Amino acid sequence: MTELTIDNALRLGVEAYKLGRFPDADFYYTLILKSIPDHPEANHNMGVLAIRIGQPERSIPFFRKAVQKNKGVVQFWISLVDAYIKLGKFEDARSTLKLASDNGLEGPAFNALYEKLKNLDNSSSDKPASDDLKKIVSLFNQGDYQTVLEMTSVLLQKNSKSFFLRNISGASNLALGRYEEAIKEYCEAIGLNPESADAHNNLGIARQKLGKFEEAITSYEEAINKKPDFAQAYNNLGALLVEMKDYKRAITTLNHAIEINKNLTEAYVNLGISHKNTFELDKAILCHQKALEFSPQNVKALHNLGKTYSDIGQLREAIECYGKALKINPNFEPAAWDCALSCLRSGDFDKGWELWKRRFLHGELKERKRNFKTARLWNGEKNIKSIMLWREQGLGDEMMFANYFHLIKSNNRVIEVSPRLESIFKRSFPNDTVRAQLFDAESLYSPNENYQYHMPFGEVGPIFNIGKKVDPKAYLVPDPKLTTEWSKIRENKKLTIGLSWRSGLMAKVRVQHYSSLDQWTRLLQSEKVRVICTQYSDIDEDIKSLEPDVRKRLYVPDVDMKNDMEALAAILSNCDLVVGPPTATTMLAGSLGRRTTIFAHRHNHFVSGHVTLGDRGRHPWLENGEVHIFDQSNQELVINNIIDEIIHSKNEQW
Repeated sequence: MTELTIDNALRLGVEAYKLGRFPDADFYYTLILKSIPDHPEANHNMGVLAIRIGQPERSIPFFRKAVQKNKGVVQFWISLVDAYIKLGKFEDARSTLKLASDNGLEGPAFNALYEKLKNLDNSSSDKPASDDLKKIVSLFNQGDYQTVLEMTSVLLQKNSKSFFLRNISGASNLALGRYEEAIKEYCEAIGLNPESADAHNNLGIARQKLGKFEEAITSYEEAINKKPDFAQAYNNLGALLVEMKDYKRAITTLNHAIEINKNLTEAYVNLGISHKNTFELDKAILCHQKALEFSPQNVKALHNLGKTYSDIGQLREAIECYGKALKINPNFEPAAWDCALSCLRSGDFDKGWELWKRRFLHGELKERKRNFKTARLWNGEKNIKSIMLWREQGLGDEMMFANYFHLIKSNNRVIEVSPRLESIFKRSFPNDTVRAQLFDAESLYSPNENYQYHMPFGEVGPIFNIGKKVDPKAYLVPDPKLTTEWSKIRENKKLTIGLSWRSGLMAKVRVQHYSSLDQWTRLLQSEKVRVICTQYSDIDEDIKSLEPDVRKRLYVPDVDMKNDMEALAAILSNCDLVVGPPTATTMLAGSLGRRTTIFAHRHNHFVSGHVTLGDRGRHPWLENGEVHIFDQSNQELVINNIIDEIIHSKNEQW
């Protein structure tokens, strides 16, 4: 066996350090120092390693030995001075620089260190009085951030180079949501003390709040560089990567945070969210459970554990987690929203719809809540004189909710809809005032409130307890002329089938809710049917997935099916059956009264509480609709069952 020489050990130590194998580097350097305690390079490299793993105080003896053994190596002096600065031992740094100068060493690197020390100079003439500092800290801890800013503003006039004042001013601005001001103060603080890992970390938080994600990443990474064992900075960087949906990188970063601090609850929660979004649901559950071991009252951990249970279909456990979160914080709206959806999915319509009423306190719907000066929210009161019904969600939901408008009795109804639906709604509700949504974009108030009540479309769910009560009524009337024109799509003795297979928005998390066009190949090959494409959005790649002989059997109308709702309604009205997932297309077909077969994922809260996984049943929102519930375990079976039913049916059935 070849004997390990000093040179080889040094080389192996350097290689291990570069690869991040710090224990191996420590082993080789220690091996050298056992043999030659004053070895300058091994001592210096041990000091560098100590700095890298966040132990600057341990680096000093190693750097001093290196300097003592070889006073002519510039880097040895620089490393020692820099270590003193990291430790805040500025006088030791100055005396070391002077000693280096006395030994004839100079140059740009030394000049930079002199400049750094100059900026860090906290002489008594530039330091606030200790009583002022104590008062500021006390006010900050009490949450009186505005008074802190007023005091620091005065003190900074005489103490402009006070790192403490700049840093706490940044923290106060950050707490008050004044992120631009916080960034300015943290940058000033870092200019005074570039080695402050906390300042870099807090600068990252402020930048993240303003959506300056790349700059925030730089700040977090700088904080970690200054303090390699800074678990909170790793967690903040991981949380930012989660926000950016860079989940794989987030997982690596958050695991670093946990390696440093195994009790860091936030890191486990963020790691759980990352695993959920990479479909590693078992790992996600373990992470949230671990977070709850350390912090049983953590509502974010409870909420995200509930969401993960919901994803795997364990609705009882999900609802229990949401309930615990809401017991701790009754105003935690994300948990209320997800609890509403899980209750609806499980068939607990009473609780689900009650929580549904809080939807405007959560997420995107917060921005869509309309304001009214005199009109009251309708809650099912009888004998009302006038009411305004207003859209709140997507186009498909808008049409779906309106299947229950026949239960709203009033002599004067105003219906506000998406501009794309205005003309067909006017034809369909000739006795009502129908118009495109109309309100002030800033105040969200509606002009001319000449109605007694108002109701967002989605309120039909809780008012009529849809699910327990199922009484939809088709209401849309297509344009008669267009319907006649589009009768050309029909072929004698063939069933005309309108087919869509997915949503227009196919984010990774939504893919499992839909099908692909090639899964419908058997339907397209059947001589019994003519299949009409009713899929909106770009479908070129979908069609390319088909074999050429199958491709030509799909008729694709030359229509903008996303925006031309009148033409799409006319096409659907000429179909014997419309098949597809729950999208605007199938909601339009069902609202026209066409026979509609919908395949819906078990996560669909509007139907899965009424029809269970693997079953088929009446669609609770469409008069002539049928719904099949699937998940990834039985999707192919559900699709093939729908195809078989169509192919083997008799024409008279349609």
